[in-house]
Amino acid sequence: MTGRERVLARYGALAADLQAAVSRPPGDAELAAATGALLAAEARLLDGRDYARWLDLLADDVLVWVPLRPDAHPAADQSLFLDDRRRLAERVWRLADPNAWALQPPPWVTRVPGAVEAWPDGSDETLVAATLQVQHVRGGRVWSSAGRTVHRLRRTDRGWRIVHKILTLPVLTAGAPNLGWLL
Repeated sequence: MTGRERVLARYGALAADLQAAVSRPPGDAELAAATGALLAAEARLLDGRDYARWLDLLADDVLVWVPLRPDAHPAADQSLFLDDRRRLAERVWRLADPNAWALQPPPWVTRVPGAVEAWPDGSDETLVAATLQVQHVRGGRVWSSAGRTVHRLRRTDRGWRIVHKILTLPVLTAGAPNLGWLL
């Protein structure tokens, strides 16, 4: 398989998981509880700006995708971002840089995952979908949004690792404040 074919296959997997998360029957409740703990930990780490520990939750081959439409495909549609591990590490570096004046002072962000559903998908992977509430406060302005996350998780000897994460926020089509903090 060529490099281009591998990339297109990963993009296809992202689009397939986005669609599967809205079309599958109810998930496995026990698996949802186990994986929901990881989503809660991820939100806590991001809210606390503990980016080093958040990066540790990610698989080496991670992709994080924020599409602009709910029926998007990363190979055919624009996205807010579609980042691999290297780009995510750069994004984290920028968030911690005190000279990143557009993010100073940093916002106070609270993410509240909820309504978690999970489906086993192969021997070591699980598809997890959840609702997400986000509140962003900076400079006396409050921005709130609701959306969904779709995670593909892989069970490893170190616990669950995020293989890919898809974040859909419908408000993005109407505009939003500086989203440099968004992960």
